[in-house]
Amino acid sequence: MLSLPEQMSSFRNNWPPVVTSPFLQGLVTAVGPLFGAVYAGFAGLHPTGDPVADVIWSAIFGGALAFVTARAHPALWIACSALTAVTVGHTAIGAGYGLAIVGLWTAHRHGFFNSSSRPGSPLALRAAAGALIGPLLFGLDDLGRPGLSAAIAGVSFLVLAFVVLAAVDSRRRKILLKLSIVPVVGLVVLGLSSLSLVSSLSSSIRDTEHSARASASAVRAGDFEEVFVELHRTDASLSRAVDHLSRRTSEVLRLVPVAGHNIEALEEILVTSHQLVRSTSRVGAPSERLGAVFSDGEIVPDQLHLLRTDLDEVVGDLVNLQHVVSRDDASIWVAPPITTALDQVADQLGPVFEGSEEFDTINTVLPELLGMESPRRYLVIFGNPAEARELGGFTGATAVLELDQGALDLRTAGRRSSNRNSTSVAALTETPPVRFLEHRPWRFEHNYSAMADFPTLSRALRDLFPAMGGDPIDGVIYLDPFALEALVSTTGPITIPSLGGEIQAEDVPELLLVDQYERFAPGPERDAFFGELFTGVQSAFQAGDFSLDRRSTKQILDVIEQDRLLFAPLDPFELAAADALDMTGRIAPISPGNDYLAVSHLNSGGNKLDTYLQRSVSYEVSLEEESESLNAAVEIELRNEAPLTLPAYAAGDVSGIPGTSRITLVVHTPHEIVSWEGLTEEPEFMRSFREFDRWRHEAVVVLEPRESRIVQLNLEGTYLEKTYKLAIDHQPLVTTDDFSVSVHRGAELESSEQFSLTEDTSFEFLFDERE
Repeated sequence: MLSLPEQMSSFRNNWPPVVTSPFLQGLVTAVGPLFGAVYAGFAGLHPTGDPVADVIWSAIFGGALAFVTARAHPALWIACSALTAVTVGHTAIGAGYGLAIVGLWTAHRHGFFNSSSRPGSPLALRAAAGALIGPLLFGLDDLGRPGLSAAIAGVSFLVLAFVVLAAVDSRRRKILLKLSIVPVVGLVVLGLSSLSLVSSLSSSIRDTEHSARASASAVRAGDFEEVFVELHRTDASLSRAVDHLSRRTSEVLRLVPVAGHNIEALEEILVTSHQLVRSTSRVGAPSERLGAVFSDGEIVPDQLHLLRTDLDEVVGDLVNLQHVVSRDDASIWVAPPITTALDQVADQLGPVFEGSEEFDTINTVLPELLGMESPRRYLVIFGNPAEARELGGFTGATAVLELDQGALDLRTAGRRSSNRNSTSVAALTETPPVRFLEHRPWRFEHNYSAMADFPTLSRALRDLFPAMGGDPIDGVIYLDPFALEALVSTTGPITIPSLGGEIQAEDVPELLLVDQYERFAPGPERDAFFGELFTGVQSAFQAGDFSLDRRSTKQILDVIEQDRLLFAPLDPFELAAADALDMTGRIAPISPGNDYLAVSHLNSGGNKLDTYLQRSVSYEVSLEEESESLNAAVEIELRNEAPLTLPAYAAGDVSGIPGTSRITLVVHTPHEIVSWEGLTEEPEFMRSFREFDRWRHEAVVVLEPRESRIVQLNLEGTYLEKTYKLAIDHQPLVTTDDFSVSVHRGAELESSEQFSLTEDTSFEFLFDERE
């Protein structure tokens, strides 16, 4: 019985005459190019980006490869095919082609092919495989490293050139070398032209990258005027880049394999980016837009519609650009300088891409939020952190903001003393945290702000405010003196007759936190002052003359980041839009395995001394990997720097000593308490309970004027992750906490940070692997 190789050799030497005929040889050579071109079209491989040129080039290279590989040693073209298959970005194509290569190589090893056969040998499979190599190389995706795809394609084509020269006799080889002079010279000329084009494009795209970076920095700085200046510069540099692609050199290069593919992809990215920049620029400077949308204390529907239309175009262009950049067939791999610059632009636009869906949500609900579809009524809480509460400051005053078909009405809510005694916890449709109930906000309106999670507070006030005699509301707005300063900076000064005229925006915090307690005694005089203050604010806002410059825009962004200006609508979809603006003051869930810390305090002395209370917090964490345990110490230094000359109403009378501060210190954490240290007053008020899916540890601290105290809370918990992540929430008070974090692994210090805690902050410490 014959062995398998002997059977294959016998089968090979006994081909039917029709298979070895010159007719089949010609048929294979004719069908090979057509097969290669059709394959390239259906696989989405575009050598140039021009449909006609793609078919022509695929046919030429497919035919040449089919002709050459039919005469070359199978190992050469199989190696080229394998190199192409492992680098092609199309998974299904690469896998199928790879299996075909394995099958062909197996057949070759068993003698199915004869490398020394005459031209009429039945090598249809080799010819068909050869027809695929060119289109696959033309359509290679970006392999990650600049120039890697171009290098692979170049090496593969050099190997194929060697195959051509090795497969013909010396006479034909000389003819081919002479004929190659013309295309080589042409390629050199095109190469120099390409370098010139790449250099010009790189310069324009680098300018675009610098402008995009400057725009991103201006956004973070709140300088919207500079944002639009940089957008115009970006527009100009992108225009220059697009112009480069319309030159004659570029038009010729579009028809050249590899170059054409990259030029088409690059042009699509640049044109789409240009559309995004222009649609963003059409939104206009913020002051111009607000001036058009808000006029004479009303919202102008037509101007709001135009603004939303422009915003829709921006969102649409963002989505288009994200789609173009992420497409496989839009890879740019022939010009590393261009790729690098485009990557930098994409890095600047990355956060914008991520927020495009939220941006679209905001634009969708904007008419409802502004009362254009149906009337909207929002309860406004004016908090004053001179007397601290969980949200920041106690509720010094309330107002109602009504919006109806463009009309704005801001009116004071006043005290509802006639109904508050009859109101009870029964008015609440969902049970809020225990600490909020203990403040009895249905009796004491100054405790409206005694809850840290603002959306939960909004739902509670939805029930309480109408039960206490107010109108039904659609959401709640919170602002403190610093937020009011930022808003007044957009309207101009407010008039307060009792203070002798106009009050500038920068004077508002000092007036509300300190001066009012020194100038006005409790009673009719202070009530008259607040009436004038509210009337001045109301007149300024209802005039609708908003003006956003660099300073006022940054102030507004700052108070939003610092949770001093909050907005929580009751409608879930509208709340999601406010969440996208980071305005809801939501306490986020703690991710499993992550750490969390929030240090706050409540004024328990009925005074206004928190303006002068300084806090320094140190958080020291020790992680034990073997036991997956965590031990932590929260050290809090408190300093009462209240002056001795404060009026009695502000100084209070805790323990019979004016200026004495009595606070309830609060630490929110996922860890259980071990002990408190440093407490000398009222230890019976120490307690711990669960709130917002985390522990709330409380202790009372009393500080006489000019006294300092260090209090430490020791904690224990578990630790599961290799990367330590810590989220720190802050309480927006008058003074800023000095904060430090130290992370130990065992006895060794891994990392430490020191900073001023002005907003919610997070840290991530990645530990090195140890043996």
